[in-house]
Amino acid sequence: MVFDRNKYMRGYRKTPKYKAYNKSYKKKLRQTPKYKSYMRMYSKTPQYKLWRKEYYQLPKVKATLKKYQQTDKYIAYKKMYEQTPEAKIRFKKYYQSPKGKSKIREYHQTPQYFAYQKKYGGSPQGKIVRRRIDSKRRNLGFTPIMNNPFPQEVKIDYHHINNTFVIPTPKKLHRKTLGKQHRMETNKSIENLGFELEIFIKNNNGAEQNGIPNV
Repeated sequence: MVFDRNKYMRGYRKTPKYKAYNKSYKKKLRQTPKYKSYMRMYSKTPQYKLWRKEYYQLPKVKATLKKYQQTDKYIAYKKMYEQTPEAKIRFKKYYQSPKGKSKIREYHQTPQYFAYQKKYGGSPQGKIVRRRIDSKRRNLGFTPIMNNPFPQEVKIDYHHINNTFVIPTPKKLHRKTLGKQHRMETNKSIENLGFELEIFIKNNNGAEQNGIPNV
């Protein structure tokens, strides 16, 4: 009887012993400098990019990825990666590309985006960001000089004590005086609460924006 090596190997590769050995061998191989160097070069080839694109379109792979993306391990890794300089450059490049801009425009029309905007816009951080955007539109800076000292039930606005700095102010007090006298009168009211704004403004005059009216 002639020994059929191919048949034997096909059977041997299905055994637990071979699978355990193969897994251990591949793990060690991936740590070698030679393998890492080879993969860096190979991952830039058209063949690899085409294979990768087709592979991640497979239903089984999509299901596995979706399941993995719900794990705490993936969420923690993603959060850490997004803070790296490499990720920031990559995201910026993508969002400025035609494909990225198109994807963003599509996402901005979805119910999920509107729900997120509504939720974020009502949060303390979202309100600060919105006021910062409005300040830029009015050619004003938006630099808070302190955290909000008022209880959570007190609704606040961020009042411009000059063209650069803002201070958390009770909403009723902030809107008590409007028009040309708004800043001057509101600054006085805030000083009556115990904040020495006049001294702060004098010490930070260099940060005042030039040529912007005090409104």
